[in-house]
Amino acid sequence: MKKILALFAFCLSLQTQAALISIETDKTTYQVNDVITAKVQVSGLAINELISAYLFKLQLPSAGLQLLSYQFGDLLGGSNSSMQDLLDFGSELQVSEVSFADDSELTTLQQGGAFTLVSLQFKVQQAGQFMLSLFDLDTSGAGSVSQPVDLAKDIEFTVNKVPAPASLLLLLPFALWLGRRR
Repeated sequence: MKKILALFAFCLSLQTQAALISIETDKTTYQVNDVITAKVQVSGLAINELISAYLFKLQLPSAGLQLLSYQFGDLLGGSNSSMQDLLDFGSELQVSEVSFADDSELTTLQQGGAFTLVSLQFKVQQAGQFMLSLFDLDTSGAGSVSQPVDLAKDIEFTVNKVPAPASLLLLLPFALWLGRRR
């Protein structure tokens, strides 16, 4: 009986760590007219697990950011071996990719267990506090992924107004005084 209880306790102590899809920006503070680079990344894939398809949505602020460009990663086979799609609905982006590569090719590509799905660039149009949220993840067509894939928490960043060149105006009286003194 003790062995059965010990085996049961051991089984409960084993933790399965889910793979994680997260979004990261290159900085946390920006100024108006800056370009934000945001990367949606996968981490925590086990050695024998692959992602061959995904679909997720990215909630954007209702105003303040303009999508400039995007580039899909190449670890699902790239544009020649996968179908890549990004739909821009203004305050929401829908991003999907389906790989046509076989499992052996994907295993070679995804060996590290962490990679970028898509890289996005936005132009900041107004100051304020902003948040990007990933939601509605679907990896149901995801090949050999046997454990769940989780979404990371939202990411927040601040956009400040571009400061006026007031320091030059403060130096002007001093420069005039020096010029007059000579």
